[in-house]
Amino acid sequence: MDTQIIEQSDNYTVINESFSNDFNAISEYKFLLAPIEHTAYDGEEKYTAHTYIENAKADANLLKMHFQLGHVRGMMQYLADNGVEIMYIRNKLIYKLSPQ
Repeated sequence: MDTQIIEQSDNYTVINESFSNDFNAISEYKFLLAPIEHTAYDGEEKYTAHTYIENAKADANLLKMHFQLGHVRGMMQYLADNGVEIMYIRNKLIYKLSPQ
């Protein structure tokens, strides 16, 4: 990643990242963790995957309100539909997420 600009607007955080390389790889689990790790709680303290999981154990509603796998995969499909090439590995083969 070359640049990252983080802007806060009310209840939303917008993260703009730019890359100079044509090919950048990110693991799906890192993609899934990114919203958690960019979320603040208790003022300015940042979530980590560990704090999020511990809070979710204490309050199951947290999982229902945030970061459902279907939503994240829907966002990946949205990105693919809008020209971002997304590939994934399954059974040691690489597949491209096709626009719908």
